[in-house]
Amino acid sequence: MKSRNRAFTLIELLVVIAIIAILAAILFPVFAQAKAAAKKSSDLSNMKQIAIAQLTYAADYDDLFTGNSLVKNGPTGNYNGFWGSGLALGWDDPSLDYTSMWTRAIYPYTKNRDILVSPANNGPVSGNDDIWDGTKNQTKTNYIFNGGFSFASQTQCPDVAGVILYRSHRTAHRVSYANPHWYVLDGSTQDGGWAAWKIDDLTDGTDKTFNDGANYAYADGHAKYMKHTALTWYAIGDTNADPKRRMDDGYWLFTIPWHDKMPLP
Repeated sequence: MKSRNRAFTLIELLVVIAIIAILAAILFPVFAQAKAAAKKSSDLSNMKQIAIAQLTYAADYDDLFTGNSLVKNGPTGNYNGFWGSGLALGWDDPSLDYTSMWTRAIYPYTKNRDILVSPANNGPVSGNDDIWDGTKNQTKTNYIFNGGFSFASQTQCPDVAGVILYRSHRTAHRVSYANPHWYVLDGSTQDGGWAAWKIDDLTDGTDKTFNDGANYAYADGHAKYMKHTALTWYAIGDTNADPKRRMDDGYWLFTIPWHDKMPLP
Protein backbone atom coordinates (compact mmCIF):
# COMPACT_ATOMS: atom_id res chain seq x y z
CA MET A 1 0.00 0.00 0.00
CA LYS A 2 1.47 3.31 -1.06
CA SER A 3 2.13 5.95 1.62
CA ARG A 4 1.83 9.64 1.02
CA ASN A 5 3.30 12.68 2.78
CA ARG A 6 0.88 14.49 5.06
CA ALA A 7 0.84 18.30 4.67
CA PHE A 8 0.19 20.80 7.44
CA THR A 9 -3.37 21.89 7.75
CA LEU A 10 -4.29 25.56 7.75
CA ILE A 11 -5.14 25.42 11.44
CA GLU A 12 -1.74 23.91 12.29
CA LEU A 13 0.04 26.64 10.32
CA LEU A 14 -1.95 29.33 12.10
CA VAL A 15 -1.07 27.81 15.48
CA VAL A 16 2.65 27.84 14.62
CA ILE A 17 2.45 31.47 13.43
CA ALA A 18 0.61 32.45 16.63
CA ILE A 19 3.28 30.77 18.78
CA ILE A 20 6.05 32.60 16.89
CA ALA A 21 4.23 35.93 17.31
CA ILE A 22 3.84 35.34 21.06
CA LEU A 23 7.53 34.47 21.44
CA ALA A 24 8.51 37.56 19.44
CA ALA A 25 6.32 39.77 21.62
CA ILE A 26 8.05 38.35 24.70
CA LEU A 27 11.63 38.39 23.42
CA PHE A 28 11.85 41.64 21.42
CA PRO A 29 11.47 43.92 24.48
CA VAL A 30 14.10 41.80 26.25
CA PHE A 31 16.48 42.27 23.32
CA ALA A 32 15.77 46.02 23.30
CA GLN A 33 16.48 46.26 27.03
CA ALA A 34 19.72 44.31 26.60
CA LYS A 35 20.79 46.65 23.80
CA ALA A 36 20.00 49.72 25.91
CA ALA A 37 21.90 48.25 28.86
CA ALA A 38 24.94 47.64 26.64
CA LYS A 39 24.85 51.26 25.42
CA LYS A 40 24.53 52.51 28.97
CA SER A 41 27.53 50.41 30.06
CA SER A 42 29.61 51.62 27.09
CA ASP A 43 28.68 55.23 27.84
CA LEU A 44 29.72 54.77 31.49
CA SER A 45 33.07 53.39 30.33
CA ASN A 46 33.57 56.43 28.06
CA MET A 47 32.92 58.81 30.92
CA LYS A 48 35.31 56.99 33.25
CA GLN A 49 38.07 57.12 30.64
CA ILE A 50 37.52 60.84 30.02
CA ALA A 51 37.53 61.60 33.75
CA ILE A 52 40.72 59.57 34.27
CA ALA A 53 42.31 61.43 31.34
CA GLN A 54 41.48 64.71 33.10
CA LEU A 55 43.05 63.49 36.34
CA THR A 56 46.15 62.29 34.49
CA TYR A 57 46.43 65.65 32.76
CA ALA A 58 46.16 67.39 36.14
CA ALA A 59 48.91 65.18 37.53
CA ASP A 60 51.20 66.41 34.74
CA TYR A 61 50.23 70.09 35.06
CA ASP A 62 50.63 71.06 38.71
CA ASP A 63 47.25 69.67 39.78
CA LEU A 64 45.36 71.88 37.31
CA PHE A 65 42.53 70.54 35.20
CA THR A 66 42.27 71.44 31.56
CA GLY A 67 39.06 73.17 30.62
CA ASN A 68 37.65 75.72 28.25
CA SER A 69 38.89 79.28 28.05
CA LEU A 70 36.18 81.87 27.62
CA VAL A 71 35.04 83.00 24.19
CA LYS A 72 33.44 86.42 23.67
CA ASN A 73 30.04 86.10 22.04
CA GLY A 74 29.82 89.15 19.77
CA PRO A 75 31.44 92.60 20.11
CA THR A 76 29.66 93.44 23.37
CA GLY A 77 28.21 90.04 24.11
CA ASN A 78 28.47 87.62 26.95
CA TYR A 79 31.25 85.13 27.44
CA ASN A 80 30.87 81.39 27.12
CA GLY A 81 33.03 78.30 26.83
CA PHE A 82 31.92 76.91 23.47
CA TRP A 83 34.98 76.44 21.24
CA GLY A 84 34.29 75.47 17.60
CA SER A 85 30.90 77.10 17.13
CA GLY A 86 30.11 77.70 13.45
CA LEU A 87 33.33 76.04 12.23
CA ALA A 88 33.04 73.28 9.65
CA LEU A 89 35.47 71.02 11.53
CA GLY A 90 34.11 71.95 14.94
CA TRP A 91 36.50 71.97 17.87
CA ASP A 92 39.20 70.27 15.79
CA ASP A 93 39.55 73.27 13.49
CA PRO A 94 43.30 73.99 13.11
CA SER A 95 42.72 77.71 13.74
CA LEU A 96 41.86 77.01 17.38
CA ASP A 97 44.29 76.80 20.27
CA TYR A 98 44.09 73.26 21.60
CA THR A 99 45.14 74.34 25.10
CA SER A 100 41.91 76.37 25.33
CA MET A 101 39.58 73.37 25.15
CA TRP A 102 39.31 70.17 27.11
CA THR A 103 38.46 67.96 24.10
CA ARG A 104 41.85 68.45 22.49
CA ALA A 105 43.91 68.86 25.65
CA ILE A 106 43.06 65.36 26.91
CA TYR A 107 43.63 63.64 23.54
CA PRO A 108 47.28 62.72 24.28
CA TYR A 109 45.95 60.76 27.27
CA THR A 110 43.18 58.91 25.42
CA LYS A 111 44.45 58.62 21.82
CA ASN A 112 40.83 57.94 20.96
CA ARG A 113 38.14 60.32 19.78
CA ASP A 114 35.47 57.66 19.58
CA ILE A 115 35.08 57.70 23.37
CA LEU A 116 33.90 61.32 23.10
CA VAL A 117 30.71 60.13 21.38
CA SER A 118 27.99 58.44 23.39
CA PRO A 119 26.47 55.24 21.95
CA ALA A 120 23.13 56.90 22.70
CA ASN A 121 23.85 59.80 20.32
CA ASN A 122 20.71 60.59 18.34
CA GLY A 123 22.39 61.68 15.10
CA PRO A 124 23.27 64.91 13.26
CA VAL A 125 21.12 68.02 13.48
CA SER A 126 21.25 70.85 10.94
CA GLY A 127 20.73 74.56 11.47
CA ASN A 128 22.65 75.02 14.72
CA ASP A 129 26.23 76.35 14.85
CA ASP A 130 26.99 74.41 18.04
CA ILE A 131 25.49 71.02 17.14
CA TRP A 132 27.11 68.30 15.03
CA ASP A 133 25.54 68.49 11.57
CA GLY A 134 27.16 65.45 9.96
CA THR A 135 29.78 67.34 7.94
CA LYS A 136 32.61 65.03 6.91
CA ASN A 137 35.56 65.10 9.37
CA GLN A 138 33.61 67.30 11.77
CA THR A 139 34.55 66.43 15.33
CA LYS A 140 31.80 65.89 17.85
CA THR A 141 31.14 64.96 21.46
CA ASN A 142 28.12 64.24 23.62
CA TYR A 143 30.04 64.96 26.82
CA ILE A 144 29.98 68.28 28.62
CA PHE A 145 32.72 69.47 30.93
CA ASN A 146 31.83 71.25 34.17
CA GLY A 147 33.30 74.68 33.46
CA GLY A 148 33.69 75.28 37.17
CA PHE A 149 36.78 73.07 36.99
CA SER A 150 38.33 74.98 34.06
CA PHE A 151 42.01 75.51 34.90
CA ALA A 152 41.17 74.94 38.57
CA SER A 153 43.13 72.80 40.97
CA GLN A 154 41.52 69.56 42.04
CA THR A 155 42.33 70.49 45.63
CA GLN A 156 40.22 73.67 45.31
CA CYS A 157 37.04 71.59 45.28
CA PRO A 158 36.10 70.55 48.81
CA ASP A 159 34.25 67.42 47.67
CA VAL A 160 35.71 65.84 44.51
CA ALA A 161 33.65 62.68 45.07
CA GLY A 162 30.43 64.70 45.21
CA VAL A 163 30.83 67.24 42.39
CA ILE A 164 30.22 66.30 38.76
CA LEU A 165 33.10 66.70 36.32
CA TYR A 166 31.34 65.44 33.16
CA ARG A 167 27.78 64.84 32.08
CA SER A 168 26.25 63.84 28.77
CA HIS A 169 23.82 65.27 26.25
CA ARG A 170 21.52 63.32 23.94
CA THR A 171 22.71 65.32 20.91
CA ALA A 172 26.37 65.53 19.89
CA HIS A 173 28.00 68.98 19.78
CA ARG A 174 30.64 70.14 17.35
CA VAL A 175 31.85 72.52 20.05
CA SER A 176 34.11 71.76 22.98
CA TYR A 177 31.38 72.40 25.47
CA ALA A 178 31.75 73.63 29.05
CA ASN A 179 28.60 74.06 31.12
CA PRO A 180 28.19 75.69 33.58
CA HIS A 181 30.31 78.52 32.21
CA TRP A 182 31.33 81.96 33.41
CA TYR A 183 28.79 84.60 32.42
CA VAL A 184 29.38 88.35 32.31
CA LEU A 185 26.49 90.67 31.55
CA ASP A 186 26.79 92.71 28.34
CA GLY A 187 28.98 95.75 28.86
CA SER A 188 30.04 94.68 32.35
CA THR A 189 33.33 93.64 33.81
CA GLN A 190 33.52 90.78 36.25
CA ASP A 191 35.09 93.01 38.90
CA GLY A 192 32.95 96.13 38.54
CA GLY A 193 29.82 94.70 36.96
CA TRP A 194 27.61 91.68 37.13
CA ALA A 195 28.99 88.16 36.70
CA ALA A 196 28.17 84.65 37.85
CA TRP A 197 28.30 81.01 36.85
CA LYS A 198 25.55 80.16 34.40
CA ILE A 199 24.00 76.76 33.74
CA ASP A 200 22.30 76.09 30.39
CA ASP A 201 19.87 73.26 29.65
CA LEU A 202 20.54 71.11 32.72
CA THR A 203 17.10 71.72 34.23
CA ASP A 204 15.16 70.95 31.03
CA GLY A 205 15.93 67.24 30.92
CA THR A 206 18.23 67.20 27.88
CA ASP A 207 20.70 65.12 29.87
CA LYS A 208 18.22 62.21 30.08
CA THR A 209 20.41 60.02 27.92
CA PHE A 210 19.02 56.74 29.22
CA ASN A 211 15.36 56.65 30.22
CA ASP A 212 14.93 59.23 33.00
CA GLY A 213 18.61 59.71 33.80
CA ALA A 214 22.19 59.59 32.60
CA ASN A 215 25.72 58.64 33.54
CA TYR A 216 27.84 61.22 35.38
CA ALA A 217 31.59 61.32 36.01
CA TYR A 218 32.88 62.93 39.18
CA ALA A 219 36.04 64.86 39.95
CA ASP A 220 37.64 61.94 41.79
CA GLY A 221 37.38 59.75 38.67
CA HIS A 222 34.39 57.56 39.51
CA ALA A 223 31.25 57.50 37.38
CA LYS A 224 27.71 56.33 37.97
CA TYR A 225 24.17 56.41 36.63
CA MET A 226 21.74 58.82 38.26
CA LYS A 227 18.12 59.80 37.73
CA HIS A 228 17.57 63.35 36.49
CA THR A 229 15.44 64.11 39.52
CA ALA A 230 18.40 63.32 41.80
CA LEU A 231 20.56 66.14 40.40
CA THR A 232 21.38 68.87 42.90
CA TRP A 233 23.02 72.29 42.82
CA TYR A 234 25.63 70.91 45.20
CA ALA A 235 26.57 68.20 42.67
CA ILE A 236 27.09 70.76 39.90
CA GLY A 237 29.47 72.84 42.02
CA ASP A 238 27.65 75.00 44.56
CA THR A 239 29.06 73.27 47.63
CA ASN A 240 27.46 75.92 49.86
CA ALA A 241 23.99 74.85 48.74
CA ASP A 242 21.78 72.40 50.56
CA PRO A 243 22.95 68.99 49.25
CA LYS A 244 19.31 68.01 48.79
CA ARG A 245 18.27 71.05 46.75
CA ARG A 246 17.38 69.68 43.35
CA MET A 247 18.32 71.24 40.01
CA ASP A 248 14.70 71.66 39.00
CA ASP A 249 14.11 73.84 42.04
CA GLY A 250 15.88 76.63 40.62
CA TYR A 251 18.04 79.23 39.29
CA TRP A 252 20.33 79.19 36.31
CA LEU A 253 22.80 81.73 37.73
CA PHE A 254 24.61 80.50 40.78
CA THR A 255 27.94 80.47 42.64
CA ILE A 256 30.81 78.04 42.78
CA PRO A 257 32.40 79.13 46.06
CA TRP A 258 35.71 77.36 45.47
CA HIS A 259 36.16 78.92 41.99
CA ASP A 260 34.76 82.42 42.16
CA LYS A 261 35.73 83.79 38.73
CA MET A 262 37.29 83.00 35.37
CA PRO A 263 39.94 85.12 33.60
CA LEU A 264 38.48 86.94 30.61
CA PRO A 265 40.20 86.78 27.21
